[in-house]
Amino acid sequence: MIQETMSKIRDAEDQAEQIVKDSEAECRKILEDARRRASEMIQQASAKGKEQALKTRKNTEAETEKEVMAFLSDAETELQELRQNAYGKEKEAVKMVVSLLV
Repeated sequence: MIQETMSKIRDAEDQAEQIVKDSEAECRKILEDARRRASEMIQQASAKGKEQALKTRKNTEAETEKEVMAFLSDAETELQELRQNAYGKEKEAVKMVVSLLV
């Protein structure tokens, strides 16, 4: 009877030890999975951030180019107006010089 009780105690201890080992293995597996998932999430967030930054950069470059083209167009228009104004004043200046010489 004592041997039977001792055998049951040993069996219970062995089962408890196995449960602890299984729990530790499961814990390691859960931690490894969590680390892997965290690493994947970081990589995805980084890739998404880089993609968003590239999109923003392209959009900004496109907007800047539009603004530069609009500025150049306005500048060209203003330059032509100044040329016309200068040409008209040149005629007036020539007439005034000729009238002063005569």
